[in-house]
Amino acid sequence: MFIQAELGNIGRFQSSGDKGIRYIIGYIKGIMILINLMHSKLRIPKNIRFNALIKFMNAKYSLDTPESLLDNSNLVNQLWFTGFTESDGHFGIKYLERKAKSNTRKRSVS
Repeated sequence: MFIQAELGNIGRFQSSGDKGIRYIIGYIKGIMILINLMHSKLRIPKNIRFNALIKFMNAKYSLDTPESLLDNSNLVNQLWFTGFTESDGHFGIKYLERKAKSNTRKRSVS
């Protein structure tokens, strides 16, 4: 809930198995807020995957977000974030392209 409040109450939580929880952001503005907050705050290999997300968003939405640089700050200053992302944490993007209702399809599909 803290992360959601810090992000301006965008997104929603979803249970994932017995011990997992997903935080889902379903629109470009929310994803870009998250990208800007995390930009240049990750280390290898998370930063490599993060840059792949930036490249995807740039290509898909004609954006010009620069690649994220590696965070070389002292780990003591970021223990909570580093511990979360390097142990149990995971960041993933699932892209769904929606198709509108049609004469042959009664509801929209992803």
